[in-house]
Amino acid sequence: MTDSLDARPCFAAFHVEDLEASARFYRDGLGITLERGEGREHEEVSWHGPYFHFALFPKVAAEEPGLGFFVEDLDAAHERLVAMGATVEQAPYAAPWGKDARYRDPDGNLISLTERGTHHTQGQ
Repeated sequence: MTDSLDARPCFAAFHVEDLEASARFYRDGLGITLERGEGREHEEVSWHGPYFHFALFPKVAAEEPGLGFFVEDLDAAHERLVAMGATVEQAPYAAPWGKDARYRDPDGNLISLTERGTHHTQGQ
């Protein structure tokens, strides 16, 4: 297909063996202001303008996406991925941050898609 869904990265996560050591590396070594996330054990930071979220999760948290993308039309992206045979982990649903869905790529990596217009950083 030639039409574009205008996807752009908005989220990246690393699944690490030692959360404290990795958080120290990014916090102390690179100056990234990671903070303990709410809920499950993880470290995170978000930048705005344009929005991008970075997180560290313990390796046992493999159900967390490794990469997320904003898309203009989540329903169209969902249809396209399903037609290509993608494994749907979570069909499009209303999340607190907007319309979201999760898929496995051909190698089994978990990715998330968020409809850009429904995210709190609309227009970025």
